[in-house]
Amino acid sequence: MKLGFSKKYAVLSIGLLLVEISIALFIHDNIIRPLVGDMLVVILIFTICRTVLKANNLRLALCVLIFSFAVEIAQYFDLVSILGLQNFELARTIIGTTFDFHDLLAYSAGILLIFIVELLAKSLSRRQFVSSDPTYKTGETGE
Repeated sequence: MKLGFSKKYAVLSIGLLLVEISIALFIHDNIIRPLVGDMLVVILIFTICRTVLKANNLRLALCVLIFSFAVEIAQYFDLVSILGLQNFELARTIIGTTFDFHDLLAYSAGILLIFIVELLAKSLSRRQFVSSDPTYKTGETGE
């Protein structure tokens, strides 16, 4: 991994952050806030990392998933209390206080979505490259 700024991922990060803030402030249901919010948070972490890192996207996505799982497991062991931060609302919000197996599924779904988008993007860029190649001729074998 190398350092490098990506305007595209910076814009995506800002957009996702605004969506996450909107979900936190205005949506109080049993599906979008807990599941979609958790799915989007791993995508947000990924886009923030890609804003400043040049890395293999699939490898980075796996690192984000491992990090997210580690945070959720830390919740299981009540890391906030172990660190003595249980009275700090910001720490409780960032680290979390409640382990939920469904969060692990939501994080996995978010990473799966990253994989799908990356594969589609690669497929589309290959098609555009081939179709813009003036030496490429459809249906001809060159014989």
